[in-house]
Amino acid sequence: MTELVYDLIFPGQTATHLSAIGELDDRSIDSTKSLSSFTSVNASSQLEEDVNLDCEKGREVYLEEKGPTPMTKKYMDTNKPWPKRFDGLRHASLPVTDRHCQYCHYQYTHDFDDSQRKVNPNMERNRAHVRRCLVCNVNLCPVCEIEFHGVRMCETAKLLGK
Repeated sequence: MTELVYDLIFPGQTATHLSAIGELDDRSIDSTKSLSSFTSVNASSQLEEDVNLDCEKGREVYLEEKGPTPMTKKYMDTNKPWPKRFDGLRHASLPVTDRHCQYCHYQYTHDFDDSQRKVNPNMERNRAHVRRCLVCNVNLCPVCEIEFHGVRMCETAKLLGK
C-alpha cells in the first residue's frame, strides 16, 4: 500500500525505475534485492547476516546491539556518517520505544533560541512515534524524518514529477 502511494506521489521516479528494470527477466533478478523504487535497504548488504528483522525478537536484538549514530554539530556540518541521507529514496525504519527523536533534540540544542525553546519544550526529548532509520541509523519522529532526509513538502509540483 505504501509503495502504491509513493508511486502516485512520485510518478517520475517510478517511471525511471520501471524503465531501468523493464528488460530484466525472472532469471536475472537477485532475490535478495527489492525491485521497489522506494526501498533502499538491502538486508544482505547493509545489515549483519545473523540479524533477522522479520520477527519481533530479531528487531529488538538489532536495536539493542546497534545504537544510533550520534547527531553532533560536526557530523551535521559534514554529513559524513549519512552518505545516503539525501538519496531521494524512502528509507526503511523500525519503531523504537525507549529513545527520543535525535533531530528534534539537535534542533532544540543547536538551532533554537530561548524563545523557540520555550514554545517547543517537548522537542528536547520528543518520544512521539520515533522510528530508527535503517539506512542512516538515527532515531526520527515522522516530522523530522521528512526534514532530515531533505524532502520539501512545499514543492508539490516537484513531488508529483512535474
